Amino acid sequence: MPTRSALRTRCVLPLLAAACVTVFSACGADAPDAAKAEAAAETALPNLLGTWTGEYEFPYVDTVIRTSLDLVIERQEGANLFGYETFVNNKGETIRYDLVGTANVDPIDGEVEVVLATTGFFFDIEVVDTERLSARFVRTDDKPTTFVVELRKKA
Repeated sequence: MPTRSALRTRCVLPLLAAACVTVFSACGADAPDAAKAEAAAETALPNLLGTWTGEYEFPYVDTVIRTSLDLVIERQEGANLFGYETFVNNKGETIRYDLVGTANVDPIDGEVEVVLATTGFFFDIEVVDTERLSARFVRTDDKPTTFVVELRKKA
């Protein structure tokens, strides 16, 4: 009669080998699908070039300031974005900041997400449709503030 250890070896090793084959086969089958999904997501990025504008208000020190924002995307290379923003500050001066960022398509829900940044602040943007962006601004330097603004594409 075979020992317990011999029985384990004869039973467990073939089962372990079969499980490994199943797992590795499943992983290999998904790899081309994952690559296809990634390629499809990048090609599904909309053209974000242009000027997007909106009005908003934001908290500053101990007051709330109402102003407008122009977000300009001058260049789009695949998922990479280059542009700038302009706004009128609390002294009535027009301020400009250069921005860089990336866009991606969420593979689960298909939503297009964009992050644009410069030193000290960033925009987290959801593409609502070809004419509207919903942007959350976050500034964390010595003048912290945040706001949400709906931007519409200028014709």
